[in-house]
Amino acid sequence: MRDTARIPDLVRWLERLASLYELQPMACRLLVGVRDSFGADFAALALDSADSSPRRTLRAYCPSHELAQSETPPHDSEVLLGEALAGGFWGRQEDRLTVASIAEKRLRLCRDGTLLLRLEVSGGNGFLLVGPRPDREPHSPHDRDLLELVGLHLAVLIDRVRLRDEADHDPVTGTLSRNAIFANLRTVLQSASIDDQPVTIGIIELDRLDEIHRTIGHPAGEKLTRAVTEALTGMLRPGDWLGRYGGEEFLVILPQTRLKEASTLLGAIREEVRGMQVDVGTSELASTTLSIGLLALEYGGTTAMARSRIEDLVAVADFALLQAKQKGGDTIHKWSWRHAQPLGPCA
Repeated sequence: MRDTARIPDLVRWLERLASLYELQPMACRLLVGVRDSFGADFAALALDSADSSPRRTLRAYCPSHELAQSETPPHDSEVLLGEALAGGFWGRQEDRLTVASIAEKRLRLCRDGTLLLRLEVSGGNGFLLVGPRPDREPHSPHDRDLLELVGLHLAVLIDRVRLRDEADHDPVTGTLSRNAIFANLRTVLQSASIDDQPVTIGIIELDRLDEIHRTIGHPAGEKLTRAVTEALTGMLRPGDWLGRYGGEEFLVILPQTRLKEASTLLGAIREEVRGMQVDVGTSELASTTLSIGLLALEYGGTTAMARSRIEDLVAVADFALLQAKQKGGDTIHKWSWRHAQPLGPCA
């Protein structure tokens, strides 16, 4: 599941920059927008003087990568920022530059007095939007120079986030990397052990993916893998985690989840994937099934096993996966660990 924890960082940074550079008198709205390497667009609203209570919002402009939702309709400035991220705004005739001193088309002045600055971020698309001045006076050359300085500062911070984000995510599927999912599992177990909350972990393998690589090709296999992981993330709950464990294998973490509930959830996902027919760009559709090995830490097992090596716990789930594959695949094999005693396979 795509980690959105970095996004609030940008909100906080933008708020701090607004305070540091004293931007409040020069703008009634301040937003930053970034398109990430997976095509997800979001905007972070850090300043809105028209709002009686300061607030932070996150909005997604790409429905397939929805990061946040709001019941209120988007403000015109949010629509404008979304169009810029989509690449449609910069070339619109009615919004061509109206200030000759703005160089290199990095800064655009819109008809309503809004300034939009293209951020120099590596490998992506970013914009900083500054709404009209509260006094409705035109933005001065000083305002524009200050905005350029804020943009340079913000671009450095965005690139820092991007580098961390790329290190933490699998480049093919966008799920967490192996190191990141193991770090998350360690954190989840430490938290759950405090009051002995149940945790279920699972290893999910795409059946016959090697055969698809041999017969159709690796690009087709990657497209199928992406489609399956999108289905997985779409059916997992908020708070669940998914990361790439190996070539065809993914590690799923289900906090506060007992074995029965985990079996129901992953059983529904297995049924969904079994019925998928994926267009992988060849003359035929590709499909796969899932083999799943589960380990539930419950009824005292979480606290008892909290000090165990993460690798040892994952190895138990991996062994359960092996049992599922020996049954022919497309099935779930379950282990439960209660009161520090492995109870073995569960029906």
